[in-house]
Amino acid sequence: MFNIRYVEDDETMVPWTHYRFNDRPVLLAMNNPQSVLPEHALYPHPEGVAGHRLYEMLRDSAAEQGLPVSRVNYLERFDRRNLLNALQWNTAEAYRRAGVVLEAVRGRNVIVLGVRTLRALRLSRPGGSSTWGRWRRVDRLDLNYCLLPHPSGRCREYNDPDMRRKTGDLLLKLYRYNPQQVILEE
Repeated sequence: MFNIRYVEDDETMVPWTHYRFNDRPVLLAMNNPQSVLPEHALYPHPEGVAGHRLYEMLRDSAAEQGLPVSRVNYLERFDRRNLLNALQWNTAEAYRRAGVVLEAVRGRNVIVLGVRTLRALRLSRPGGSSTWGRWRRVDRLDLNYCLLPHPSGRCREYNDPDMRRKTGDLLLKLYRYNPQQVILEE
């Protein structure tokens, strides 16, 4: 288990001060039951797949602020990954791949999608009354992460319009962030 501490108690706070230049935020899910190709991870097409649901939540939050977001924008802005490049989830294989995946996202902000993904990574679930979207830190990996429900369509959390809005707002904050405009405090 890694040494983990809270980055910020405010669940809407994104820990920018630890964000490395030129690194896109990571969306990390379980696997894609339709393709083993890494570039298809959380892809926003066809309609109804996990990537399309994330894109819709981002698009809806952006539209509320008058910002158009296309599928191309979504694809360019996020580093989309699956823990497994396999059609079926395999817990044992996910545990074996966790170290490789965590090393690959070292120094980044990572949205972990789903509790099964979080468990396979051996990361702690944030505490408190609302665990979704709360940022945690893994000092050893210079990594910030937060947990969101998996957008597979089977997760009932997204039946709640507030959860969809909260997820879209978080994605929009990551989408809009330009690390070269941040002044780091000493």
